[in-house]
Amino acid sequence: MFKVRSLLALVIVVVTVIPSASISYLLLQQQYKANDASLQKSLDRALDNTVQDMDFKFSIFSTNFNLFSRERFLIQALDSFLFSSHAFTAMKDFVEQTPLVSSIYLLDRELLIVEEFQGSIAGLEDSELMKRLQRAVEEGHVKDGRQLLFQFRDPRMTNTGKNESGPSEYGIAVLMPLYLHVLQEGVTREVEGYILSVIPFNQVYGVINNHLQEGEALEIIQGQRPIAASPQADELRKQHDHQMAIKNLEIGANLTENALNYTLFLHVKRSTRLAQLAEAQQTLTGSIIVALVISMLIAYLLARLIGRPFNLLSSVLEQYKAGNYVAPTQRFRFMEFEQVRQLIAGMGDTITRQLRTLQDKNRELLHLGELKDDYLSKLTSLNEQLEQRVDEKTKELRVSLSREERSKRFMQSLLKLSIELQQCENNMEVTELSLQLLCELFPDEKLALYFAPSRYQNAFFVTEGIKSTEQLNVRDELEQFTSRKISELPKTIDLHHEHFYLFHLGSVSNQFLGALVVQSGQLDNEHQNNFRLFAKQISAIVENRQLTDELEVMARTDELTGLPNRKAFEEAVEEFRVIHERYPERHYGLFVVDANGLKLANDRYGHQAGDGLLKELGELMLNTCRKSDSVYRLGGDEFALLVQEGTLKGCELLMDRLVQEQGRHAIEVTEEGKRSEYVISFSIGFASTEEFPPNRLFKIADERMYDQKQTYYRMKNLSRQRSESNNDS
Repeated sequence: MFKVRSLLALVIVVVTVIPSASISYLLLQQQYKANDASLQKSLDRALDNTVQDMDFKFSIFSTNFNLFSRERFLIQALDSFLFSSHAFTAMKDFVEQTPLVSSIYLLDRELLIVEEFQGSIAGLEDSELMKRLQRAVEEGHVKDGRQLLFQFRDPRMTNTGKNESGPSEYGIAVLMPLYLHVLQEGVTREVEGYILSVIPFNQVYGVINNHLQEGEALEIIQGQRPIAASPQADELRKQHDHQMAIKNLEIGANLTENALNYTLFLHVKRSTRLAQLAEAQQTLTGSIIVALVISMLIAYLLARLIGRPFNLLSSVLEQYKAGNYVAPTQRFRFMEFEQVRQLIAGMGDTITRQLRTLQDKNRELLHLGELKDDYLSKLTSLNEQLEQRVDEKTKELRVSLSREERSKRFMQSLLKLSIELQQCENNMEVTELSLQLLCELFPDEKLALYFAPSRYQNAFFVTEGIKSTEQLNVRDELEQFTSRKISELPKTIDLHHEHFYLFHLGSVSNQFLGALVVQSGQLDNEHQNNFRLFAKQISAIVENRQLTDELEVMARTDELTGLPNRKAFEEAVEEFRVIHERYPERHYGLFVVDANGLKLANDRYGHQAGDGLLKELGELMLNTCRKSDSVYRLGGDEFALLVQEGTLKGCELLMDRLVQEQGRHAIEVTEEGKRSEYVISFSIGFASTEEFPPNRLFKIADERMYDQKQTYYRMKNLSRQRSESNNDS
């Protein structure tokens, strides 16, 4: 027979140790399987991150390349070598700010190299890539606003002429056409040239290599052709514990016409990657062994603790069996069997007392039940209050999150507005773009945007959601603010029972430039702050544009007469020449006009009279010419006219009109206190592209003017001599 304490100790050991050992064995098996699965998932995840990073970087490059193709210096450099330095600086900045690009080329419409940065002119001209570019252009694969990708293999271009080395001799060339009018939509445009960026596969490999860990190697394959590979790739492939992951890589973006497809092979030595996992596994194994030892120790202590009372009982029974009825000194004491019988006889009274006690306990339990019901009722009420508070806090949190989301979206839109406003050509584009973004952010608001008229821009007023009758009233009210200080203007106006908030557009000098108008009964502080930020952003752009326009006009305007100066004349002549080269049938004429007697007026009546003579002569020519013709002051007493549609006949008609004005105009002068009139006279010479080439027009017109001036002064001297001879006689 078994002893109870021995059987109990055995049960404790079995229940404690065997489950622990079984669970530990299963954990180790699952750990081995998890290590293999984790390694493969890690490799797949590494390739996924690599492909996403490459897609992101190429998308950024494609977007930046598209924006760079709109640089006006590129088109100007194609037409004039004077702008080559500006184009070179822009190309240098683009390459230095774009990590993927190693070199860039500016090509004309015949694919001849105009400018390059860090490129090889000889390498490109002699490469197979140039032939492929020419074939793509001839076959019409190069499209408006689209980028065309070419893969090539030429160390001269990928290494940019240096003795550099890398994992690949291949590269990617990105070709994009250039157009003169990049902002005009819906018109047929002619390609002015091309911009070509070179991305070496060493740069692509560098982006991918940043994601590799120690002991990993990468191969880039196109079909069966190796493009780039890590030096240790072949060695890892031959290892017996080699493991590999495969992923497709597509190089392309939304703006590219085509895409290049490659396959990525990631190789790793399992023992290297599993080293860290093995250390964790050893730690787990040690922990399991320690847990088993502790389990056995606990089982031993439990068996000893629980078996001690049974051992004491067994000792007492052994003493009774031996006839020793002396009360033991231990904790448990036993009475003789006679006392047990007496005890059973007296159990009735004990049970009766226990029943009474049980009734008392039942009454107490009933009372406790009532207390419990009351407590549960209070607890239910408290729970309802807590749920209500939780609902309220949840609503507040949702409102707060919604506010944060709106704030984030607003700041993103403000940043987008700041970037896109820089590309606007005039206040109309600024108005339409700003109102579009405001309507996206505040679809429930009724908005209007007003720009006050300036010296170079007309007034603009655009609305969204405001009634036509209210638009007229608002515009009339805003037009009254022109030429006033921002500090003097109201922040709100009420028109015909409608309330309007005004967020003024002001300059640094506190001058009123316009206003953002919101029709609303009540705007909270958050909305008002957002509208103020928008107004400040638009104000800065509008003021900068006005200052830029003013500086450009001042640089091309003669201070005395207000006419365009020599710089403006030379720019206009160049524009006329370019247009004539493209459209030889569009002839234009050039007049050289010189004021007669300017020196005499200055010497005899003072420089104020000479200035008045020049101003009046400028006004005379402006009033005589057509609105399509342009008048310039070249300096001193010399003026010039550029005549559109300037055929020989048209120039002769204009010449007749100017000659008819000879002697009809005069300025008032004062000599020795006497007022008199000084008749305006001038000499004219002209030339037309119908007779002469553009590069000779100015010289011919100047010579003809000079001949007429000589004739004028000869006639003047002859008249003076006759007058003197008459006086002598």
